[in-house]
Amino acid sequence: MNNLKAWEQISFDYIHEETWFKLRRDRVLKGNGGEMYPYYVLEYTNWATVFPVTKEGKVILLKQYRYGLGEWSIEIPGGIMDPHETDPLSAGRRELLEETGYSCGLIREVGKVAPNPATASNGLRIDA
Repeated sequence: MNNLKAWEQISFDYIHEETWFKLRRDRVLKGNGGEMYPYYVLEYTNWATVFPVTKEGKVILLKQYRYGLGEWSIEIPGGIMDPHETDPLSAGRRELLEETGYSCGLIREVGKVAPNPATASNGLRIDA
């Protein structure tokens, strides 16, 4: 039996705000009763990614330079959902077309993950 309790936010303030993310400083009460301050959280917009498979069974991948890593990365197409987007499948279709030039017929959600759940607030939806 799991007796762990969820953490509770006591207070917070934003210490930096940009168009695509905010940095928040929280005071939290941990599940064990201990208090932690500061606890930093990055608030990002949700992302949508696509695992595109062609009719021939080939997977479409991208090679992109990623400044944060300082290296080239092999990735599946995807990106941040635009502020007006509420449907991750539509956002996935848009990202696929923007990044690869491919469009798709059938698309379905196959999962949702949190890329960095310890310190980031966003979710990542994976579509195929």
